Amino acid sequence: HSEKQAEVQTKVVTSSQEIPIFYRLILADGNWRVYDVVVENVSLVQNYRTQFNDILAQNDPEHLLQILRKRVKEQ
Repeated sequence: HSEKQAEVQTKVVTSSQEIPIFYRLILADGNWRVYDVVVENVSLVQNYRTQFNDILAQNDPEHLLQILRKRVKEQ
């Protein structure tokens, strides 16, 4: 990691298990911002990239944008 990147390693501890969660951060405009979360060695960024690539392999970019807009409205 560089001076503008950091990783914060945490654990969620329950009575039966410990779940590692890593927050990857980048320094932007003087503020640290999370750009990825890794839960049990699975990166959310990598997971979304795979999903997006699968959609784009069969559809145009506008179709992906429609899916994302719909998900945002549902929240």
